Amino acid sequence: MTQIIPRLCSKGSTLHLTAANPDLQIQARLDSPQIRNARGEELIDISWPETSQTVAKKFASIIQEHGPESVGIYVSGQLLTENYDIFNKLMKGLIGSSNIDTNSRLCMSSAVARITSKP
Repeated sequence: MTQIIPRLCSKGSTLHLTAANPDLQIQARLDSPQIRNARGEELIDISWPETSQTVAKKFASIIQEHGPESVGIYVSGQLLTENYDIFNKLMKGLIGSSNIDTNSRLCMSSAVARITSKP
C-alpha cells in the first residue's frame, strides 16, 4: 500500500510569513473606486455609478474598434454556479467573446503541483 505523506502547497507553507509581516498587516482595502484620467496622474475617488458607466463605455469603445475578441473578463473562483452562468452569457451571448476565465485554475495550481510532486 502506498503511504500518503501530507504536504503543504507553496501558499500554505509561507502563510505564516505573510500573516506575521507588519508591513502587510497595515494594508487596507479601498472603500471606493478610483480612476486615473491619464497615465502618471494621481488617482481620484469616483462614485459607483460613474465607475459602472466608465467601464461600460470603455468596453463598448474597445469592442467597436477592435472586435469582441479584444476584451475578456476574469472572475472570482468563489462565485456560485448561477453567477458563472450569468457571466458566461454576458461574454458569449451579448458581447460575442469566449474570453472568460476564473482564478480557480490559477489559485489551486500551486496546491495541485505540490500534491502531485514526488517527495
